[in-house]
Amino acid sequence: MQSFFRFSDTQAIVKETPQGKVKVSLIAIENLVKKTVRQVKGVRDVKAIVRLLDAKKLQVQIRVITSPEISVPDLSNEIQQTVKEYIFDVIGIEVNQVTVVVDNIAVDSKTRLE
Repeated sequence: MQSFFRFSDTQAIVKETPQGKVKVSLIAIENLVKKTVRQVKGVRDVKAIVRLLDAKKLQVQIRVITSPEISVPDLSNEIQQTVKEYIFDVIGIEVNQVTVVVDNIAVDSKTRLE
């Protein structure tokens, strides 16, 4: 059984096990998401927000800055799939929705030598 719980002004996911309760804060999940997305090729920078929609829905919003040579549709698909799988593997919670927002496409400025 899973439920969500608020303690010390920090939201967390509470998972019931035969041995007791396990609480994972949303901040911890955000950190896992950032770590995972940083490893995707083409991601220059990442910010993540994790929200609880209700007792069974976890929503993740990821804001990225990408490299210019990367396909945005391919990158966003890879990020969404990777985040869903990683959160489930590490925490055992299904992510209902992963939204990817591309804030910027970074362009390398190269110094011209003449």
